[in-house]
Amino acid sequence: MSTSQELSVTELFRRRLSGEAKFVPHNLYDRDADCVTYFNANVPTNSDQLDPFITLFYEPATSKLVGFKVKCIRMIVRRLVENGKKPGKITFEDVLDLAEELSEDHRKRKMHREAAKESELAKVVLP
Repeated sequence: MSTSQELSVTELFRRRLSGEAKFVPHNLYDRDADCVTYFNANVPTNSDQLDPFITLFYEPATSKLVGFKVKCIRMIVRRLVENGKKPGKITFEDVLDLAEELSEDHRKRKMHREAAKESELAKVVLP
């Protein structure tokens, strides 16, 4: 199993109910909401919305970055592909780079971008 898997909500719910032992880091793509959510740990979280598109999730006890949500993912992927990225190879770091270009609040963006790049989340490939 790879560290980043796209699982359906039904499959995640089935695993949870069946008591299967281990949490699996995963991407969840919600077509209706046009967003991707990723978590690499099954812990309580606090969230910080960077802008209308990106929310970061932190574990309160450690302040460790454990997840993210990217809204309007189809538009973001389309824009990244127009800029030369290959579909299926787009990472969260690519999304952060694009968001930084579009951001009006550069100080906040830079702080969170640095935290995300230092974490393992930067290399997560989006579905």
